[in-house]
Amino acid sequence: FSPDSIDVLFESLGRTNECIVVDLPRPAFGVRHQTLRAATHVILVTELSLSVLRDTIRLLGNIEEATSKAKIMVVANRGGGDQQAMRLPDFQKALGRKVDALIPDEAKAFNEAANTGKPLVHFAARSKAAKMLQKLAGDITGAKAKAGKGKAKGAGPKKAWLSLGKRSAS
Repeated sequence: FSPDSIDVLFESLGRTNECIVVDLPRPAFGVRHQTLRAATHVILVTELSLSVLRDTIRLLGNIEEATSKAKIMVVANRGGGDQQAMRLPDFQKALGRKVDALIPDEAKAFNEAANTGKPLVHFAARSKAAKMLQKLAGDITGAKAKAGKGKAKGAGPKKAWLSLGKRSAS
């Protein structure tokens, strides 16, 4: 896959899709840089720990260097639990900006949803994490999403969203 083909791919996908979501691996520098240049919005997913904070600062710098036009959101995944390595205020201070969304750590709901093969928002729709994911989806798309109800209503103009982040090990 060549970085030069990103624009062609996005143009083709944009003809039939309202939003394009790309989950980029960190090592794919050429593809990442080209994709960031094309993005209108970027979501950087992180965790609240010192080692991930260093990666987040570096990636945020790369994102800001690659694109000046994209709206950047920082989302902390599985925060607020007992196993959290850093407190949110300490993380935000070190990062130099606010975290835009915090997805709560509800290990039982996440694990049960994964074990049943169902999305969390369908399996545990009333959980705090599912509610935050629904809110985040609405913020991203401009739509008012409802858990388990098919397509969201009121979707705004086409947006090229990019998810660039660290996945949880659990």
